[in-house]
Amino acid sequence: MNIRIINSVDDNDIKKVYELTKEHVYTYETRKELNIEKVLERIKVDLLNRKETVNKIYLGDKHVGYVSIIPREDGIELSDFYIFKEYQNQGIGSKVLTILIKKYPQLHLYVFKNNVQAVKLYQKFNFIIIETHQVIYKMGYDYPSTK
Repeated sequence: MNIRIINSVDDNDIKKVYELTKEHVYTYETRKELNIEKVLERIKVDLLNRKETVNKIYLGDKHVGYVSIIPREDGIELSDFYIFKEYQNQGIGSKVLTILIKKYPQLHLYVFKNNVQAVKLYQKFNFIIIETHQVIYKMGYDYPSTK
């Protein structure tokens, strides 16, 4: 499986990542008291401010998803990890994680608790829950607080 992660996005890619994130928020956010529109506006601003962290995922010459790789003081944060629906359940997400784990020894990410498929994938790769928040987990791989 020829997977490539390419740091070359344009404004259309940022819009696509925002739309994917928006869909995720509407699917997995369960807090009724939350002002979703305010949250989405904050997400949009954050995404625009760190658009250089967004990468395209390719399978051969096909664009199949996105992942953001964000340097933090405590390691690398993975965000905006999306495999397009038509390419899901084909091992692409697993292959991307394998590549990222080899390249970045300390990874963490945030995932909605009720995104069971994603949580299971990360656990399969030995990510563990580091923090629990209302509707999300912070999960880490070889993360300082997991030792």
